[in-house]
Amino acid sequence: MPNIPAPTLRLPLPPGGLSLAHTLDCGQAFCWHEESPGVWRGWIADAAARCHIDNRTPHPHLAVECLAGDITDARARHYFGLDDDLDSIVATFPADRWMRHASAHCRGLRLLRQSPWEALAIFICSAVKQVAHIQQIDAALRARFGEPTPAGHRFPTIAAIASAPESQLRAAGLGFRAPNLRQAARQLIDGDADLDAIGRAPDQEALVQLQELAGVGPKIANCVLLFGYARWRAFPVDTWIDRALRHLYYPRKRRLSPEFLRTEARDYFGPYAGLAQQYLFHWLRKVGREHLPPRQSRPRRSP
Repeated sequence: MPNIPAPTLRLPLPPGGLSLAHTLDCGQAFCWHEESPGVWRGWIADAAARCHIDNRTPHPHLAVECLAGDITDARARHYFGLDDDLDSIVATFPADRWMRHASAHCRGLRLLRQSPWEALAIFICSAVKQVAHIQQIDAALRARFGEPTPAGHRFPTIAAIASAPESQLRAAGLGFRAPNLRQAARQLIDGDADLDAIGRAPDQEALVQLQELAGVGPKIANCVLLFGYARWRAFPVDTWIDRALRHLYYPRKRRLSPEFLRTEARDYFGPYAGLAQQYLFHWLRKVGREHLPPRQSRPRRSP
């Protein structure tokens, strides 16, 4: 029988809208690319999809074409966070100068609902990497270890990574992250950690459990909690956010530990601190970097 293409889903955009450019290219997911202007191709969990915003009607829609796998209206709405009241969420952000800039630039940026395993694996691979490099690693992991479909390769399963030779993981561009990723997968296979149980735990307990996995420190644990479990108060502090907090928010304090920054930021940025962090990160990376001092090169260690 010939392959019959699945119909394109048309999902009305809620108040606050949706910006695919901001949402899919802000460093929260790495499996999407802009295939042509305004048209994005990637993965909603294990289903390949092509998406664009249709503005030709009085009420704009998100158009989602399923290329492989199965995508329902409910699944797409959940993935793109279309049931979130984005206007109300953004209204909770601090009204300081920097967040006003970030909120204006990032209008329509929503929190995606990714699988905890995919978020864990890709953020273990993200250490000391820029967004473009992480996208390349995501593609390489899929091509080498993922299940093939007519529209590309799914993200590799826990079992596939746990059984992968370290040399092949390194060949996918992981470098020193390769043994960490494989060991974390083995911990999950062996039952030393349980992603479902972590998802049921309170935030602080979940952070502790995530950091028992190989290659996972506070920053990656907060990324997984935010992007894999939609825990809004999780606040990842990477080099961009570290510089922003120190220079823009606490310029008079000389000694600031990462834990102080995470704790203070969660309190200051409010109940949706994690999304506020993502707005600030995306704005700084795209257009606001002139507000930060130049990055200082690290001094070489003495032999």
